[in-house]
Amino acid sequence: MMKNILMLILAANITLSPVVIADTQLNIKGVIKASPCVVVDNTGGSGISVSLGDKIKASKLAEASSSSGWVEFSIDLKDCPTTESVAIATFNGTEATESATLYENLGEATNVQIELQSQAGANLGNGKTMTQPINHDNNTATFPLQARVYSFAGGATPGSISGTVLVGLTYE
Repeated sequence: MMKNILMLILAANITLSPVVIADTQLNIKGVIKASPCVVVDNTGGSGISVSLGDKIKASKLAEASSSSGWVEFSIDLKDCPTTESVAIATFNGTEATESATLYENLGEATNVQIELQSQAGANLGNGKTMTQPINHDNNTATFPLQARVYSFAGGATPGSISGTVLVGLTYE
């Protein structure tokens, strides 16, 4: 009998022990973004190269507001997200001191700048944007552009022409 009473007391202690239960909530969040378009690169990994030519005559750029001919090119995008309808390009580079609508020439030629526009004639100086629709038949977009050498003040001297414009792409 003593054994039964001891078992009963032991069982009572176990069931009377306080059991602590705490509820908590686990909040899990994330964002799925569309993959960006892929830029078709014509240089094997270092961007898009645009040649303004190697036969531009300094005499053609002797007068103020003179320029070379336009060179047309494009930025082509492929594998664009099907969830977005437009691609927006923002152009950024070193502004020419003569005009915010022109880019500085970093080459050896003096008194010349680089002018960038859409092929429709919209200026694409530093900070300007251009929007193009995404073609959902093949998930591509194309930015038709043109560039030329420009001489704001005239008096161009022979030498190389070089400039870099960074193009940031966003999608909506």
